[in-house]
Amino acid sequence: MNKLLYVNACIRGEKSRTKRIADAFLAEIRTRNEYEIEELRLDELSMEGLHREELERRCRLIEEGNYDDPVFDYAKQFRDADRILIAAPFWDMGTPAVLRAYVERVSVEGITFRSVPEGSVGNCRAKKALFVTTRGFNIPDGAEMEQGTAYFRAVLKFWGIPVFDSVSAYGLDRCSDEVRAQRLSSAIERAIVKARVF
Repeated sequence: MNKLLYVNACIRGEKSRTKRIADAFLAEIRTRNEYEIEELRLDELSMEGLHREELERRCRLIEEGNYDDPVFDYAKQFRDADRILIAAPFWDMGTPAVLRAYVERVSVEGITFRSVPEGSVGNCRAKKALFVTTRGFNIPDGAEMEQGTAYFRAVLKFWGIPVFDSVSAYGLDRCSDEVRAQRLSSAIERAIVKARVF
């Protein structure tokens, strides 16, 4: 069975509006019975950005060609997934810091990408990735101030994933309850449609 890796950076758990959209996407995916879903709940992991000692140790292991160390487990898991779902709220023009720390652990030369004379080539197996996000502010998709989607479009391409898509709802803190519900419902419907061709 194919593997779908769900990187859950919905820090507020069940209160998360982003998670509601991701949950609807996954519910539709499960009806197809095509994927084994592996969920990483980043809020449950003690994950920080790489510190100097850890980075130096990791670089030494890469130079030695020793990829058996557990420090590379997240990168291998990501590389070997057939589909990727990343769900994260809009925080400070991007995403929660724990998601960036996770990316630092996944972006490993020799695992998720490799160097070639022309630059680099991605090594990931996944053919498609979906980024789900919500924004309280009235910052639409593609706006300069919204860097989460742009960042994941770039980093997933760098890792060799050819098809990137996203689902978002925005302006959720600057509207009536009725409008908020409509915007979330619309995003959920779009996520379900994307799940059918994922």
